Amino acid sequence: MRYEAVFTLKEDVLCSQKVFRNLLLAMSYPGRIVKIQECFSFPYQVEVPMPLASIAYTLLDGEVSFAAIGKDKERIEEDIRRLTGARVEKIQNADYVFVLGESSQGQINLLKRGTPEYPDSSATVVYYVDAISKNGPGTAIQLEGPGIKGRRKVFLNGLDVQEFLSIKSINLNYPLGLDCIFADRSGNTFCLPRSVRLEVI
Repeated sequence: MRYEAVFTLKEDVLCSQKVFRNLLLAMSYPGRIVKIQECFSFPYQVEVPMPLASIAYTLLDGEVSFAAIGKDKERIEEDIRRLTGARVEKIQNADYVFVLGESSQGQINLLKRGTPEYPDSSATVVYYVDAISKNGPGTAIQLEGPGIKGRRKVFLNGLDVQEFLSIKSINLNYPLGLDCIFADRSGNTFCLPRSVRLEVI
């Protein structure tokens, strides 16, 4: 599906601020579902699903790098590059990685995880899934850690269980690890910082 519309610079700035606040809220309270509104428009057609385009437009700029995994990888990368000015990089060196499809096919294990001196130099992974909800259907994951009172459960549809197990394994070495953002077709979004413990239930 292709998306096309035109907004003014002022409207885009206001939208970007709103998206950033929602992402900050979601990262501060892991597992809390927020809505990424489709308030952006762009002066040309893009293949990137609108929730991902909004996240990319908000977080990326010419100072960072990114890569994509999944169907239409080259086209998605070209669209994000045009939208944000960020540079396409090899997956093992990318600051942001966008995963479209049910799995990264094991490539998540290649991503940079930071160093003991600079743990925040790790990659951020942005997943595009079919559906996210509090009550299902889909794979249930339980989160525990900073920003969560007790435990929090989230259901995801359209992502392979092995992907969650890989994230869990990678983040066992906290403060090294990966920060993850999950967004669905309706713009429902939640975040999974590397500091949070994950269980598939």
